[in-house]
Amino acid sequence: MAHKSAIRKLITQQLNEIPCSDKSQRDKVLFDYINNWIGQYDFDQVCAYYPIKNEVNINWGELGYPMYLPRRINDKNIDFHKCTLNECKKDPSSQLYEPDSSFPQVNKSKMTLMLIPALAFNQEGYRLGYGGGYFDRLIDSWDTKYLVTLGVGYYEQLLKWKHDEHDKKLNHIFLADKSCAIKCFDIYHSGQVPGTSA
Repeated sequence: MAHKSAIRKLITQQLNEIPCSDKSQRDKVLFDYINNWIGQYDFDQVCAYYPIKNEVNINWGELGYPMYLPRRINDKNIDFHKCTLNECKKDPSSQLYEPDSSFPQVNKSKMTLMLIPALAFNQEGYRLGYGGGYFDRLIDSWDTKYLVTLGVGYYEQLLKWKHDEHDKKLNHIFLADKSCAIKCFDIYHSGQVPGTSA
């Protein structure tokens, strides 16, 4: 089992080696797969992300749901505001693109799909981010009966490591491999998945 810092370095190197044209093809296949998959749920809204570095680069607004994007509240927490990718502005301190604070905040009492990027995933449903813990704290603040979490990425990001106690398990992970096949890891083992249509 590799240490998290070593995993971050290894995955970053592997992702940098994937040709841009390859990533674009995988992104399209991944979007099409999720667009078909999402029909089994009764979602009211989608929380997505503004892609940076080697993250899956998709305009999630094309899924046809109201889209919310993350904004940093402080050094430990984020919230989501209704926004398109084009409406995001670069924050001068973080250099990240974020919605304006005046945009409507996400309603945590509505059924929500949260699309979450990462540097790495494991088959147990855990993700390895950049070390800030933003998504873990956000998921912890949400009533899970209103939330379905979906990690998205590339198959090269699947590794083994020992998760920490504070790490939050995702409900699903979808990864696109080099042949543009989608590898799915559905973490639910029993009972009804939140938001599933009857």
